[in-house]
Amino acid sequence: MMLQRADGLFTSVSRSDVDVSDAKALWQDVYCGEFGWLGVGSDPRADKYHQRSLYAVCRVNGGLPVGTLRIVHEDDPGFYITEKLGTAPISRYLSKGIEVQRLMVRKEFRDRRLPEAPFGIYGVLVKVCLYHALAVGAEWVLADCHRDIDIGPLKSMKAMGFEETGHSYRDSINDEECIVLIIETKQWISNTLRNRSRFNKYLVPDDPAIRMET
Repeated sequence: MMLQRADGLFTSVSRSDVDVSDAKALWQDVYCGEFGWLGVGSDPRADKYHQRSLYAVCRVNGGLPVGTLRIVHEDDPGFYITEKLGTAPISRYLSKGIEVQRLMVRKEFRDRRLPEAPFGIYGVLVKVCLYHALAVGAEWVLADCHRDIDIGPLKSMKAMGFEETGHSYRDSINDEECIVLIIETKQWISNTLRNRSRFNKYLVPDDPAIRMET
């Protein structure tokens, strides 16, 4: 059962009905309503990645979902990225890897800082990604990001140590160029411990406002 908080921010990571339903609500609000990238009624449970995915959902004020991402575990038939590229270009990254998909933050919370989120909701979701990779022993984290900096966090991801694989594809939902990025988990930890920036100091401690299933 998800811990309830009367106020403030709380993040859960699971495949519970509550988390999937709240992720769906954000898909509808952000990717459908705001950007027009998904059709009305698009549901995480309706695609082939759902059964091997977990959903991170950030909530405020006792339950309002304000941010989400989906973490997909490696298995046949692969990842969304390999569906676009094939497995050959990035085959060495696929063993014990995870893919991060559909990271989004509700518009009115994108520039907001909260006591539990000093680097915003995006920062919380980055922390979730790192801690999940460690918890499940994932060797690699695979992601894609729009080249257009107005709709994708490419600059900040590269600053964390994500590297361009040299591959990209044209996103079928919005015709934007997507850059395929990768980071080795142990290198991410090394970067975080070596570079003691304010953001990296935020990433390191355990966070009581995050409840994570593996």
